[in-house]
Amino acid sequence: MGFVRFLPDKAYARASRLRLVQVLSAGYDQVNIAGARTARIPICSNGGASLSGSGGAYDNAHSGAVYRKLVTFHPNVAAGRWHQGIPRTVDVLELEGKTVGLVGMGNIGQQVARRLQGFDVTIIYYDPIRRSP
Repeated sequence: MGFVRFLPDKAYARASRLRLVQVLSAGYDQVNIAGARTARIPICSNGGASLSGSGGAYDNAHSGAVYRKLVTFHPNVAAGRWHQGIPRTVDVLELEGKTVGLVGMGNIGQQVARRLQGFDVTIIYYDPIRRSP
């Protein structure tokens, strides 16, 4: 049996003692909101509780890995060859002085921006809700 994505309307109607649905994610895309609303059962999200810190850290780590070409260099380093066999066209780049664009300035976006400040970058972002400087 697979994962049940939504509680059907009938389940909400029969759950007479159900007082709350707690979602273990930031979004509501896995919830039958209309069914819960009809049954007058509130839904709470877990937005930012689990990923705001670690999500931002992983985003920054991945950015650094891409800029430092870790995927390209890893096989040689693991084999003890270090710089042998790496084409001269593979440039290792630095974040310093670059402009970094972020899409979304929610909990994770703010964590990423805060961590990037230490790399002396210019941060620009798009979010329908503007943040104060």
